[in-house]
Amino acid sequence: MLELAQVYCNYLVPKGLQPKKLVECLQSKRTPVALKLKTFVEDVEERWSGLETGYNAPIDSIQSLYRAIAQNRNEAGHPSGRRFEYEEAEAQLAMARVHAKRGLEWMRWLRGS
Repeated sequence: MLELAQVYCNYLVPKGLQPKKLVECLQSKRTPVALKLKTFVEDVEERWSGLETGYNAPIDSIQSLYRAIAQNRNEAGHPSGRRFEYEEAEAQLAMARVHAKRGLEWMRWLRGS
């Protein structure tokens, strides 16, 4: 997702759509990855309706992938004692693969534009 965020910025800048906050966030070595991802998703949400995205999947794919990453990070970083059943973990991974594939397709389109 961080690579997608950088490609997204590279797409916006030549179009005069300055993602200044996002660029600064991505370049900062002190900014946690979770905040970088959150800033990326917020920027996409803010600009989505005005973008020529070339992306046939809804913004929900980017949002869902972010939520899955954030949820799993929170569970791993702050253990709640909750146990995941195999089927639940398998379903989450399957969903993440679908959304990641759509993100990759969008990244390829952004690079080609």
